Amino acid sequence: MNSLSFKASTREIKYLIGFSITSIIQLNARSWIFCLRKKKEWKNLFISIDPVYASIFVTSKISHGLSTSFVDFLRKRLLNFEISDVIQKGGERIVTLILKQQRGEAKEIYQLIVEIMEKRSNIIITDKDGKIRESAKHILKNIRKIIPGVKYTPPPSKELDLFTSSLSQLEKAYEEEKVKQILGWDAFLNNCVKSKEEFIKFVEYVRCAFDEQNLKFRFYTNGKKYFIYPIELPYMFLKASPDILWEYYVEKPLQGVMGQGKERLNKLIDKKAGRIYKIRKDVEKGIKECEQKEIYKRWAENLLSIPEPLNRGLKDIQVIDIYSQKPITILLRENRTLVENAQYYFKKYKKLNRTKGNLEKRGKGIEKELEFLQQIKFDVENAHSVEELNCLKGLLKQEKKRKKVHPKEVVEQLKIGGFTTFIGKNAIGNDIVTMDMANPTDFWFHVRACPGAHVVIRNEKKLKELPEDIIMEAARMAAKNSANKNTYADVDYTQKKYIKKPKGAKKGMVIYAHFHTIRVENADS
Repeated sequence: MNSLSFKASTREIKYLIGFSITSIIQLNARSWIFCLRKKKEWKNLFISIDPVYASIFVTSKISHGLSTSFVDFLRKRLLNFEISDVIQKGGERIVTLILKQQRGEAKEIYQLIVEIMEKRSNIIITDKDGKIRESAKHILKNIRKIIPGVKYTPPPSKELDLFTSSLSQLEKAYEEEKVKQILGWDAFLNNCVKSKEEFIKFVEYVRCAFDEQNLKFRFYTNGKKYFIYPIELPYMFLKASPDILWEYYVEKPLQGVMGQGKERLNKLIDKKAGRIYKIRKDVEKGIKECEQKEIYKRWAENLLSIPEPLNRGLKDIQVIDIYSQKPITILLRENRTLVENAQYYFKKYKKLNRTKGNLEKRGKGIEKELEFLQQIKFDVENAHSVEELNCLKGLLKQEKKRKKVHPKEVVEQLKIGGFTTFIGKNAIGNDIVTMDMANPTDFWFHVRACPGAHVVIRNEKKLKELPEDIIMEAARMAAKNSANKNTYADVDYTQKKYIKKPKGAKKGMVIYAHFHTIRVENADS
């Protein structure tokens, strides 16, 4: 966040004076949302110390969070504190929020200091005397130490300031090509001027815009990079919207993180699927070999049908097959009699018979594993948060101690023709919707032989059959939330009482009976 956007943003933050902190959410390792309230009015303050997307601004948006030791400290110390002042000077990208709380006759005061300095961005909590209590980053090797117990000292500031220095000082800096020494000025702004006169005129324009509060965030590009400024510049701006800061500083980096997370997870899925396909190939080969068992049984029965015992030492023997009445050659073990060879082949037949059954059972299990991986891959592509990806990664790695997932995170609830409807957002959501939330008489929908969402229609009146329009709409909903991209989709539906989850089955994997199938047009085809 550049100096102008930072200063404009802190102007909005001053509106938060009198608001109290009701909760603090940590979105990721480098960003937080402070939820604020003043009587019946609610606001959120977003703070990020990401090296690329460091920023601070007021927003109405909110998101899910995680727990860390730093956010636990913030919650323990700052909840219910009121913002009594907001301090920001000139072109500095440092803002101090004075937080107060009245406890009986005693008044407790903290300072929440946010420094936006790319890689050195930080959040620092001090007491009223400026002694550091905690910080998001502990800095030991710098001249300016940021650790608990140390007196806070602000970073060294430049002598010249875009907002506070005189025009003659700024003009001299421009003449001496020292604009880099001006606090609040940057290379992008420098490209807006071509002469000393234009520079002074532009500085006056900037100061006037801030004095008159004529500020509006706009998204600019120079063809190579993207920037946000609160004033109109002689560049083509791409857009200006109320949520532009959230879109750029929250959603844009999240898209990058999501993209990388999805790519890594898909590679993990493909690697695991590759191993399973190899096992399936070996199983199929084993089953094919087991089909030779009938030959061994026939050899054994033919050997026992020979009336005269023969001595050991034969490598093979030709006999008339008792079934086909044609000559066949039976291989023998030289050190065994015909009876012993017959027993050997009977034993081999029984072993292969058992092995084939086990391999066929394993084959079914492999198909279920591949079906599960297809479902996870579908869920990855449709995930909308890092938390969803982490849950799916936990499923994929079969973690023994997985973080408990709240149904609201993985289940969507809506109404279809007055019927309460639940839709699983991923494999975990499918499991919760079907096995935990659905009642025995509720109706369950899922696209046949295709990864997708479980759709459950709550049957509060215990109807034996749903109205036809509700069935069609639920089926279309299941098709829409599936990997089926064909023109039509076949959707199976039944009641929950006919659905079972086999022992050891993966998340979202079920078997069902007494179902009907309906074909619907796929809206996403």
